[in-house]
Amino acid sequence: MKRANEAIETARDFIRTVDNPASKTRLQAQIRKYGEILGRCTPGKPITAAQYLAGEWKGATDHFVVCSSGEARSILAEATPLLPLLIPAELNTQVERLQLDRYLTILETRPTLDVHDFDAEGDLVVPERLESRYATALFRDESRGPINLLNLRGYKQNPTPSCLAGLEAYTILDAIQEESENGKAPERLLSDLSECARFQLCGNRGAFHLEHIDHHGTLTTTFSDDGEKLWPGWPGLRLEDILEWAQSGELPAGPCVGIYLGPGYLLVQPQAYLHAPLSLTDVLMTGTMHWDSRAMLKVMRLSKMEIQHPHITNEAPAKEFLGKINQIRTLWTQGHPAWPWGSEDELRQFSELVEWFSEGCTCETRCGKGCKCKGNESSCDGRCHPGKSCQNT
Repeated sequence: MKRANEAIETARDFIRTVDNPASKTRLQAQIRKYGEILGRCTPGKPITAAQYLAGEWKGATDHFVVCSSGEARSILAEATPLLPLLIPAELNTQVERLQLDRYLTILETRPTLDVHDFDAEGDLVVPERLESRYATALFRDESRGPINLLNLRGYKQNPTPSCLAGLEAYTILDAIQEESENGKAPERLLSDLSECARFQLCGNRGAFHLEHIDHHGTLTTTFSDDGEKLWPGWPGLRLEDILEWAQSGELPAGPCVGIYLGPGYLLVQPQAYLHAPLSLTDVLMTGTMHWDSRAMLKVMRLSKMEIQHPHITNEAPAKEFLGKINQIRTLWTQGHPAWPWGSEDELRQFSELVEWFSEGCTCETRCGKGCKCKGNESSCDGRCHPGKSCQNT
């Protein structure tokens, strides 16, 4: 609690220091909104794994679980969690940590990096692609504002936390791969969703994200390798609460809980966890994303919400999503023993949503006379022609 309180105050001090109404930078364009988030932030109410499993938190929107790796594993094995699970360094059996300086040196070997520069003018949403040596030089320059390095594929060996390792229900996102129409592996599979199953996060002190959920209903883990992070979020929100936020653009009425993540800390985020993290120091984190095969209906409901309200997540719809869910429907219908599944009624609803996602057009070049969306006098959306630009909007 003390660390969380100190982290919240540190973040508020930073916001007050950099707030400059005369500035036209991305930082200034978003700072007031983020200040509102921090203004609502509290340390929340930590509970034990035993209290969570006993259901003593039901209905609460300011609780999170503080537990060991073994206790987290018990919760995850029982069912997909509904509250964040925080494993402090002293209770975490995941001990391998990357060092930020070493990782920046590795990044310099890549041709380019995607950068969100808070010193850039305007409220930029799309990251800028820069030569890697220039991007890492910006990161190391303490005389300027913060940057976030984005779209960093996983570098760390064996990043899956010990609390999830070997739990078969959580392997399905990574294990299901696309096939070509003839059942053979094509030269280049659409792998954007599989690649995000392992990632790195790297940001300067003061870099933040406005509130969002992770895409396609994933359960997400974040491990702090080097540095400190404040992780504001809204525990216990229902799908209807997420939808209300998506439609209104207003922050949820419930409390915002600021979770502190120091070196060696691990956070397990449940599906649809609305969060808005801020770097308290220069920071490097390792992350993993998972689907729980027992909670695939919620994956579909959240994915549909993202198509209808694209602003709720920081990612575009995944190009390989439809291929994965079609394979999952086949395996679930068979009751394949590779994974545990949901109920028959959930399978029926899942299948209906697969059909909804299949309604998008698959135009290869442009949406002309043969486009089924144009034929239906409807606009293309995130279900359509994965990876292709379109004028039918």
